[in-house]
Amino acid sequence: MSEPKVTVNAVLEALRAGYRAIDTASYYKNEKEVGEAIRLSEVPREELFITTKVWNDEQGYDETLRAFEKSLRTLGLDYIDLYLTGHFRIYLSILIERLKDYMKRS
Repeated sequence: MSEPKVTVNAVLEALRAGYRAIDTASYYKNEKEVGEAIRLSEVPREELFITTKVWNDEQGYDETLRAFEKSLRTLGLDYIDLYLTGHFRIYLSILIERLKDYMKRS
């Protein structure tokens, strides 16, 4: 996690250099600064592709919906282009537990 001003400036410089895809996450605790840089850049929103993601402690149907709305507000955007909800570690742990249960029954 970096200083807010550093984050805003880094994203602004990336946009000035021609980057149009921005990846963030609630876990990074920088969505506010990313949104601020987007607004300051004056790059039309429709030219950008913004990705953010739900964190492990926000998983679950209702929790994910709330986390999405919070990210949208924090970014200060009307929409997010891609919202990632899956984390391999979570699915792997579920798979391992199911395999253990299967082995016990076999």
